[in-house]
Amino acid sequence: MDELNMAIGVMKNRKAAGIERVMTEQINIPTEWFKSHVLALLKPGKAPTNANNFRLVSLLCHTYKMFERMVLNRINHKIDGKLNQQQAGFRAGKSCTGQILNLVEEIEKGYENNVITVFLYHCRPKVADEEYKTMDYLKEVF
Repeated sequence: MDELNMAIGVMKNRKAAGIERVMTEQINIPTEWFKSHVLALLKPGKAPTNANNFRLVSLLCHTYKMFERMVLNRINHKIDGKLNQQQAGFRAGKSCTGQILNLVEEIEKGYENNVITVFLYHCRPKVADEEYKTMDYLKEVF
């Protein structure tokens, strides 16, 4: 949406309409696109007395989501070839299940070849909310 807002923002007003007969002044992103209906869903088996036991879900405008998907597709197309092929999170055609299968295969290979296989699992809660570089962090730890 930022890309669309920027494109609209740089267009000059008071210019002749194009072949579609739409003036620049007529092109606006409806404010409804930016509104959402937020639902608080209680997590299974959790007490409703603690606010952390709720998952917030935002219901967005479908038109907004279509534009958002277009921008996401552009981003994915640009960066997909630059990402490490081992990276599976948030990538089309890859899954955590596939990563677990890869891990099991590596352990089995090590066992068959009489080689010690080490698995390091590092979990950080709410990692998506934090900004840090994984390799730099691991270098600090080790």
